[in-house]
Amino acid sequence: MPFCKHGHDIAKIGRTNAYHCRVCHRNGVRKSKLKLRYGITITEYQALLVAQQGCCAICGQDNFDYPLAVDHNHDTGVVRALLCKNCNLAIGLFKESPELIRNAANYIESHG
Repeated sequence: MPFCKHGHDIAKIGRTNAYHCRVCHRNGVRKSKLKLRYGITITEYQALLVAQQGCCAICGQDNFDYPLAVDHNHDTGVVRALLCKNCNLAIGLFKESPELIRNAANYIESHG
């Protein structure tokens, strides 16, 4: 059975081209995106993941079939933490406004 240079079974996961299996290609793309978009390496991403014990920094869930999103301040670019898709989307919909998020929490609490 053919294996890529990182030991992945190409017969099971397939190739993207003559040089990369699908897993290695996806990992390479992820590394590039992390560096270009957020200025962090895969090692720094993994350190955040370990520090958060593999959980979303907001909801605390840890059972995801996708990588956690890198949450960052859109004005400064500073990385804050790793979030699940739902929590990352929620922050974006609230325009990263603590006041709007507090208003939403107050609304939920007062209306049961």
